[in-house]
Amino acid sequence: VGHGVQKTSPFGHSVYNLFTSQETYTFGKDPNAWRSWGAYDSSPIVVDSFLFRPGENGTLYKYYIGDHQVQLQSTLRYSLTNAKRSAGMESSMSVYRNYGYITDNAGNILCVNLNTLMPVWHYHNHDDTDASPLLEIEDEIPYLYSGCEIDKQGSKGASYFIKLNALTGELIWEDTVPCRRISFGEKTLDAGLFGSPLLGEGDCEGMIFANFCVNMTKERGCLVAFDKHDGHKLYKTTLKQYAWSSPLAFFNDDNEMFIFLGDCAGNVYLIKGKTGEIVACETLGSNFESSPIIVDDKVILGSRGNKILKIALQ
Repeated sequence: VGHGVQKTSPFGHSVYNLFTSQETYTFGKDPNAWRSWGAYDSSPIVVDSFLFRPGENGTLYKYYIGDHQVQLQSTLRYSLTNAKRSAGMESSMSVYRNYGYITDNAGNILCVNLNTLMPVWHYHNHDDTDASPLLEIEDEIPYLYSGCEIDKQGSKGASYFIKLNALTGELIWEDTVPCRRISFGEKTLDAGLFGSPLLGEGDCEGMIFANFCVNMTKERGCLVAFDKHDGHKLYKTTLKQYAWSSPLAFFNDDNEMFIFLGDCAGNVYLIKGKTGEIVACETLGSNFESSPIIVDDKVILGSRGNKILKIALQ
């Protein structure tokens, strides 16, 4: 687990033994990093005997995790001409076989060979990208879905939602959702895509869903359904507030897909995937930013208000 902002030292990430509740490993600021920032918004991922950790300091770390130990094996640091400095990685990494896919706050999408920790291909998607990319296998070919924010574009712009060939980096399609930044006193709220996309299944086969922070006059956030084959919009459902939490899929006995979603005002939604109809909406917390998980027919969702909620769906 990693820190988000610096309040104590060391500023970095730690490993905990869940059986003893003891901290077993701590990694503070990296003196060799090309960007002086110790936060880790991303989640690490384990591949075979290795753990990969993207950092906001512009470094991808590869750890060996055998024999109850965490040992740093190698790192990848990179810079690009479209970034004034080394770009930080806030999204989690997606993996296909020995390829890892990371995004950064300069708008870059990078495919990395996890065996050698060397770049394979690069794509620039216009702006800062925090949402973790989604991988899907179609006809034995992996495809990557990703979307950016409105940050480097200025006060107004668009979230570019794209589909790439994950083996080559070739753009398959691109669509846009207009968004704008807003300010509350000295605080500025970026817009665009923050939660990972959700692939349609069941009666929503061929669809892909993403929630956007749009900050328009009569609309703060929305869930958009796209055709996954050509990228055109199928519908848009307006939410009470913008959502950073990733959407989650549920299915009934007829294999109809329903989408569970939490927003940044503490509202949770159950939305019919095929049509975008809001079936239920309840205010249960203060701010949902983390992604939910499913346990049986229950949703477990962390709240910014220091609560973890267990929600039953019927």
